[in-house]
Amino acid sequence: MKGYLIIILALLSLSLTSCLFSKGGKKSALPDDGQLHGVAPVAKQSMNRPVNMVYVQPGTFHLGPSDEDISYNFTTKNRQVSIPGFWMDATEITNNQYRQFVKWTRDSLAFKILFGQGINKDDDTTAVDWKKVATIKYDKNTVEKLNELNLAPDNRLFGRADIDPNKLVYKVIYLDLPSAAKRENAGHPIKEFIVKRDQKVYPDTLVWMRDFSYSYN
Repeated sequence: MKGYLIIILALLSLSLTSCLFSKGGKKSALPDDGQLHGVAPVAKQSMNRPVNMVYVQPGTFHLGPSDEDISYNFTTKNRQVSIPGFWMDATEITNNQYRQFVKWTRDSLAFKILFGQGINKDDDTTAVDWKKVATIKYDKNTVEKLNELNLAPDNRLFGRADIDPNKLVYKVIYLDLPSAAKRENAGHPIKEFIVKRDQKVYPDTLVWMRDFSYSYN
């Protein structure tokens, strides 16, 4: 009797194992066919179209003179240039979209003041918790706490605690891939190619009055 029970249990275990690794089993299971499949796929990678952007198809064109080189100097040879595809805004950015960017930058700096170490600190690597940002209400009490982000008292109009445009700084961090891909830089640590720069959110709105005497027509 025990022998039959052991045989039945063995058959059940084999059937369960074959179901798991067969094509009709779970989607995350890999077929047991002796081939190299890698890890089980978790999701199909895809890139959705960015909002209000269009995709410019890759192409190839010939760069150089189109006429015959009469002197045969070959100083400017005609060569073929290929351009990869890229995404581009379908239209110019609107004031409303730019206002959204300004408010996101303002909210991130407000989070740094209320919950972090302050604004524009180079050694601060705290990530912004946008759930906490959603709880910030810019009332009188909050504006007083954000004194670090506001204009100096002697720089205010009618004593209003407005945000200092010079404090609204967007920190840009990216990896310089062209430099990292150079042959002489092979094996260098990634930190050597990390580029950091500060970009002021508000442009110089007085540049037209400063550079053009007849800016008012």
